[in-house]
Amino acid sequence: MNTKVRRDRKKKCLYCRRSYVPNKYTYATQTCCKSPACERAANAVRQQRFRNRRKKDSSSYRAHLETEAVRAKNNRLKNAVRPDHQSPLGKISHSDLMAVVVGQITALTGSQTSAECGEVIRTYKQKGQQLLRSGDDYSDVTDYFYKKST
Repeated sequence: MNTKVRRDRKKKCLYCRRSYVPNKYTYATQTCCKSPACERAANAVRQQRFRNRRKKDSSSYRAHLETEAVRAKNNRLKNAVRPDHQSPLGKISHSDLMAVVVGQITALTGSQTSAECGEVIRTYKQKGQQLLRSGDDYSDVTDYFYKKST
């Protein structure tokens, strides 16, 4: 049979069952007409066939999907456990925090005994209370420390 005759012969669309004249360049492989609905259906079948082939043939593809699913699950669990606005001070106990403050005071003042350090702490406390009572606007400072401690 002549190729020109075969190329000009009408075919039936697999999806809408209407007759159509195939494209002269792809007549051997063309299975549907060029209507948008039939092209969408053919594309969906083609994509599903590709997905099924990848799922069936490649064990590495399945392993990749499984590792991605495990990674996503672990990320969800990690984000659910960790609170969004956790203070870095939340992990330090009160006694450790006091040790840090006393250590800083001894480093700044050069005091060596606990009596000297206690005197410096009392002095700092009195000066701070005087500043806050003086009527100046220190609300931003107190808000800052209040938000950090809660």
